[in-house]
Amino acid sequence: MNKYTLSVTTENALRVLQRIATVFSRHRINIEKLHVDSIPESTHSEFSLDFYTNAHLAEKLTTQLARIIEVIDISVFSATDN
Repeated sequence: MNKYTLSVTTENALRVLQRIATVFSRHRINIEKLHVDSIPESTHSEFSLDFYTNAHLAEKLTTQLARIIEVIDISVFSATDN
């Protein structure tokens, strides 16, 4: 299992965090670290999530998170990326 960091930009709306956490819980993946910031002078928020999983499941999570209406952008970083 590799460590991944997911950076997700979303609209600042109700229950977005719940929807993101639900995707992780369906796959029984524990979020090791979560950091949320609102983007100044914008109606967007940025989530940073650290978790451990394999490459296939990380790609699957990214695809499912992209289906959430409020999600604007997703970036995935692996601990092995330089």
